[in-house]
Amino acid sequence: MDGVINDSEDYRLVTGRLQQGFEKLAWQLNDLGLDAVPLMPEILHLAKDGSSPFEVEQTLLFEQDKLVIKLHFDNNHSTLILTGIEASMGGFSSFFDSNITAETCYIKLKDTAKNNSFKHLNNNNMNAQNSEFLKKSLLNLGFGDKLNGELDKEMEAKTPEFTLGMQHEFNQKTIDYTLHFKAGDNQDMYFFNKYDATISHKDDPAKDVNQSFFINKGSGITAKEAFNLMEGRAVHKQLYNLEGHKYQAWLQLDDKNLTDNGNKKIKHYHENYGYDIDKVIAGKGIKELDDPKSKEELMRSLRKGNAQQVTVDHDGSEQKYFIAANPQYKTVDLYDHQMKKIKREEILQPEQKATKSLKQREQPTEELLKKKQSRKAKLKV
Repeated sequence: MDGVINDSEDYRLVTGRLQQGFEKLAWQLNDLGLDAVPLMPEILHLAKDGSSPFEVEQTLLFEQDKLVIKLHFDNNHSTLILTGIEASMGGFSSFFDSNITAETCYIKLKDTAKNNSFKHLNNNNMNAQNSEFLKKSLLNLGFGDKLNGELDKEMEAKTPEFTLGMQHEFNQKTIDYTLHFKAGDNQDMYFFNKYDATISHKDDPAKDVNQSFFINKGSGITAKEAFNLMEGRAVHKQLYNLEGHKYQAWLQLDDKNLTDNGNKKIKHYHENYGYDIDKVIAGKGIKELDDPKSKEELMRSLRKGNAQQVTVDHDGSEQKYFIAANPQYKTVDLYDHQMKKIKREEILQPEQKATKSLKQREQPTEELLKKKQSRKAKLKV
């Protein structure tokens, strides 16, 4: 019957090419730790059909682990040759020489699984650290934690390059951000390289302001500082030179000079430039400077590029104004409550007032001395 092979027929089929080799093959399979009895009928059937190359498979159990062995044969009508062994277990597979035992295959795959598991664990740890670093960078740069979910999703999908969008509102103005992320060469780490910012003017799109800001190792211009720079104000930052040394500088966008990609160049006013905002606003009648805590908050806000509200004694009454740093002219800009510029000379001239006030205080003192001297003269008489 077709497909049924008995012992006598077996040997007739392999006469001249498998008669002795078949018996040796059975012993070889047993020596490799395989069960030759169920394998041989299938091998003979494929040999009879002249299939070449062909495979036969057997599943073995090692310590409750299933090891699948595939035997690869060449059948060239003169000799049946076991050319190699393919072993697979738990999602891992490997090719071995024809003289490698099933147990050795199992041990090697077990080691491979352990090493890959350790590597996978290390990769997971690295990915987790990378994710946490990026999230911390977003937080420090003023983008909060709302993008964390989308960030994790893109990183888990191993997207080579992606962007995330965010919108803020400052001083009743909307600014849109597009954050750029890119995987490294080996795609094992992601980097937050830059973000694009746009302040839109719906009524007059021609007034829209666009600028790109670059991030270096999680540090750079914050979201609010970007807004302030794009509004024309200056920001004070700690920077690093090419040698890695720290230095302080005021930054301001240069409207007249653009880079090749249309970005405004950034003007740097190094500390050696001589702009000291503390000295500039000292003695100008700003009440916030009288309290150490209020002064510290005011100075920090001005260095971030904010137009900060202050209280000034003007013509005998307290008035509210906004001031902003102006390092280029080594002064401060003054604004009213509607953020319209005011001439500084009209308001910040308390030195004259102080002089006038001092004279007014000195005058009655002189008169009092004259009266006292007059009284003493009368007593002597």
